[in-house]
Amino acid sequence: QIPRLLAYFEQGTSLYLVQEFIQGDTLLAEVQQQAFSEEQIRDVLADLLPVLQFIHSRNVIHRDIKPENIIRRQIDGKLVLI
Repeated sequence: QIPRLLAYFEQGTSLYLVQEFIQGDTLLAEVQQQAFSEEQIRDVLADLLPVLQFIHSRNVIHRDIKPENIIRRQIDGKLVLI
């Protein structure tokens, strides 16, 4: 539920990441179509919290977690943190 990092580079003072393309809709797009119920919110958290635990256990901090950086992968419906 984390895309593969393919490359990275710096240009000026900015760092750019090139990641695996994830086909699907963002969580923001889903919420804009219809508000989530409490059960749907619990499902989102149950799907994403293990991902956050995994990356934090490796001393990585995402620093930009927001609905537009979470994609529901089209092939299996899993949430992917991009």
